[in-house]
Amino acid sequence: MEVHVDEDHTNNIVVDEERKIGLIMSYPTINSTDPDKYGKKGMKTEQMFELLANSVYQVYEGDKIHASSDYTKEELHKFLEGLNSKAYKKINDFFDSMPKLKQDVEIENPKTKVKTKLTLQGLQDFFVLPSLTNR
Repeated sequence: MEVHVDEDHTNNIVVDEERKIGLIMSYPTINSTDPDKYGKKGMKTEQMFELLANSVYQVYEGDKIHASSDYTKEELHKFLEGLNSKAYKKINDFFDSMPKLKQDVEIENPKTKVKTKLTLQGLQDFFVLPSLTNR
């Protein structure tokens, strides 16, 4: 098993190039993506903003750096809601290109003896979350 890291991945997201405003992101924890919190249909918009806000480590403007804890949740949410689509594309790229566990395996159907190659990728393919085992 290996960790796959996209060469273009960065946790530094410039959201306003003119004003040199950006975000330093942290990675979501397994608890922040637990389906028991969000239901089987996935996250709603409000929950996605919560995940996003919880993933902001720092906000900077030029040389001024502020920890996300310097802001109230409401202030951080208001800031994030005011971002343009280009900034959200960069944020989406951060989440899409995060380091992932990856393993290629070959499995065999015991009845047909047909072998198939399968790529396991991301924690969801390797582990079962506690909330899924208590159903």
